[in-house]
Amino acid sequence: MPKVSVIIPAYSRIQYLKQAIDSILAQTYRDFEIIVVDDGSPFNVREITDTYGEQVRYFRQENLGVSAARNLGIRMASGEYIAILDDDDAWLPERLATQVPILDGNPALGFVSAEVLVMDDGGKIFTRYPKPPGWKETFNELYEGNYIHVPTVLLRKSYILTLGGFDEGLRSTEDYDMWLRLAKTHPFIYLDRPLAIYRRYRGQFTKNPALFEMRIRNNLKVISKSELTHDLGFLRTLIRKAKVYHQYGNHYRMEGMFRQAGLNYCRAAITYPFVGTHYRPAAAPKTKLLTPYYVVKEYLLIFYCLLAAL
Repeated sequence: MPKVSVIIPAYSRIQYLKQAIDSILAQTYRDFEIIVVDDGSPFNVREITDTYGEQVRYFRQENLGVSAARNLGIRMASGEYIAILDDDDAWLPERLATQVPILDGNPALGFVSAEVLVMDDGGKIFTRYPKPPGWKETFNELYEGNYIHVPTVLLRKSYILTLGGFDEGLRSTEDYDMWLRLAKTHPFIYLDRPLAIYRRYRGQFTKNPALFEMRIRNNLKVISKSELTHDLGFLRTLIRKAKVYHQYGNHYRMEGMFRQAGLNYCRAAITYPFVGTHYRPAAAPKTKLLTPYYVVKEYLLIFYCLLAAL
């Protein structure tokens, strides 16, 4: 049996699927299998997978979403470890060779992850996503924001099955939900080096704003789950919800979608009126005299965005 089962859910971005598979086959570590789960795609996914012969196992389901596709792949997997690669992302050649020995040598670890390089839809690497400076590999830090990237995660199959797999009620944010549930009971490691390539598309918000409203709802659902928050306290959960709204306010503002930005800044302020105090720059003077400024700043963002939307 292979040590690692690599699962690729495929639906609409099959123009990149061959690149994803090729990046797996280019790994310096060779003890793996590749499973492609066709999530009811309107395109001929099998036409691509068949070109690889026995190197790729193919399964198809009706369109049930990425969580269900991953869960099907996990059920079909033979490996001790699970790696997930979205159909438009790719791995660097040393990815598995770097991470497999870490899980082998640390039986208590729930998963290991790493940085990603970020590619635009034209194929150009333009940045990298590291872990926020100073953040630790703990559930408490991860609860404050998702810094785990799907194409870099190597998990133990047994732990995923114990948790019941990915939440099929989530059509987005299902990855963050899994990382949090694992981190709640198991330690994990984050490697400060890029091991995968994540594809980011220009104009994601403007092309499909409904998708991002769904992501907001799912983010709120995940960070409110009682199994995660029962020992965190009401106030901390409330502040985290406000931060979700603020985060998406920033995204919308950067895309020039000022009405949606203002709405989300407003949601943040209503959820927790002092949310602005959590965005004091690290280099700002440590004085309480500035606290009112950071409180008011959130409300100024609301008025700025609403005026810009007129």
